[in-house]
Amino acid sequence: MEKKVVSIQDLIAKAKGREEKELKKAEVYIKSIDGLVIIQEPDKAKVDEYLTMIAYGNKNKPEDMKTENEKLVYEFIVEPDLRDEALRKSLKVSAKHPYQVVNKIFDTFEVALLADELVKLAGVESTKSVELVDEVKN
Repeated sequence: MEKKVVSIQDLIAKAKGREEKELKKAEVYIKSIDGLVIIQEPDKAKVDEYLTMIAYGNKNKPEDMKTENEKLVYEFIVEPDLRDEALRKSLKVSAKHPYQVVNKIFDTFEVALLADELVKLAGVESTKSVELVDEVKN
């Protein structure tokens, strides 16, 4: 496929398309619970916040990345609803950090994989999202 330089109109159309887009949902099988959960595509603002933390957060603290994964999974697993108050209370998770229910249910590796699936569902692929085609010579 031949690549072209985009115009202002192309950028406007792309931005409007993002605003009007219906968020996707997907089923994900999780072996440790031997069942499916339904995840919903995170909105652009949440994906931007998550990727900023991953890219520019304190790299000396892996627990920060773990916490960001937990927050993303907590918010965007929509079925079952992990934000259910009865679930939080029965797992003895503080209302101050409700996303910690994720720790009580899933293994750390599963949380990382779920976060990755959520970001992919939002259309962010870590490979080939930007590609150098040719240097422009002046």
